[in-house]
Parts: sequence; C-alpha cells; structure tokens
Amino acid sequence: MRDNRKGLPEIIDAVERDGQYFGVAQVVLGEQPHAFEFGLDAQAFNALRKVFQLRPFANNDVGTYRYFFVPAVRRLGPESDQAEFSIRVEQGREGRQFEVIGPRSLVANLMWFFELKSAEATSHLRRAVSRPEV
Repeated sequence: MRDNRKGLPEIIDAVERDGQYFGVAQVVLGEQPHAFEFGLDAQAFNALRKVFQLRPFANNDVGTYRYFFVPAVRRLGPESDQAEFSIRVEQGREGRQFEVIGPRSLVANLMWFFELKSAEATSHLRRAVSRPEV
C-alpha cells in the first residue's frame, strides 16, 4: 500500500456544464502543478461524485479533503464495464486508501494522467485552476 501521494494525480472536481460532464485532475510535471478538465460520461461523473463523499477522518477542522488516484486497478470481469480502483484520501497529515468501483473509461482517463510525462500531450485538454502543493 502506498503511504504518500507523490506522483499520483489528484482528482480535484467533477462538474456538470451545459449538460456535459467533466472531471478535473491535477498532475505535477517538471515540479509544477498542472490541472486539466477531461470529459466524462454520466456513469463516470457519478462515480467521481461518490469518491468525493469519502470522508474517513473524524476531525473536520484539520483542512480540506484531497483525493488521489492510485494505479491499483482490477477489472471486475471480461464483460463488465466496471473496474475496482484505489483512491488515496488525505486530510492534513492523515491519509487512507480505499477501493472504489467505477467505469473502466474513468479508470483509463485517470491512468492516462498517472502515466503523463509532459504537458505537450495535454494540448487537447482545457486547463483548470491548479491547487497549491502542500
């Protein structure tokens, strides 16, 4: 089990705009944070909304919850559109990892961000506001 978020894409948001769904992910490239929007279908949007409902720590005064994609993935069957994947949830100095279920299309997008090595490959994506690294 991974005990820190270094190198993991952060999932910042899931938004609906003009009847379309988008996720927002942030990656660190060349020591600089870069945030991007990526398209989602309704099923992936709902899966991300469920991720943001994970609130495992009792002390809500410590700070904002943050969510990171961990590339531990398991398909739920050859015919299934679903996969189990891991999310690291952090608040302040606390961190825990959870297995969640979502569509393989969402997992493929998040894996793409995990494997991303340079910002040049992101020219087709809309930029979003980056979160400061803490």
